Amino acid sequence: MDHLQVRTQAGVYLYHTFKFPFFIMSCFGDSVAIEDKAEEIQRNIERKFSSIGKGKYARILRMARKPTRDEYIKVLLITAIGLLIIGGVGFIIYLLMDVYFKLP
Repeated sequence: MDHLQVRTQAGVYLYHTFKFPFFIMSCFGDSVAIEDKAEEIQRNIERKFSSIGKGKYARILRMARKPTRDEYIKVLLITAIGLLIIGGVGFIIYLLMDVYFKLP
C-alpha cells in the first residue's frame, strides 16, 4: 500500500502517497495550527526579552564591554585559585573522614 487515506475534521478524505517526506503534516492538516502555535511562542519570547534593556538592568547592559586580555587573565587566575582552594578543602575533609571515621 503506497497510498494513505485520512478523513479530516470537515469529513473530507485526503489521499497521499508515501513518496513525500511531509505527508504526515499535510494529511492531518495540523501544519497551520503548529505554525500558529510556534508564532505565538516566538511573540511571547520576543515580548519578554524586549524589556531587558529598559528595566533595572539597563544601566549594567549599557556599561558592559568586552574585557581586555589582562582583565580576562586576572579573572581566570582568580577563578582557578578559588577552585583549587575549594577542591583542597574538600580533599582534606575527605582525608580526615577517611582516617578518623573509616568510611567504606
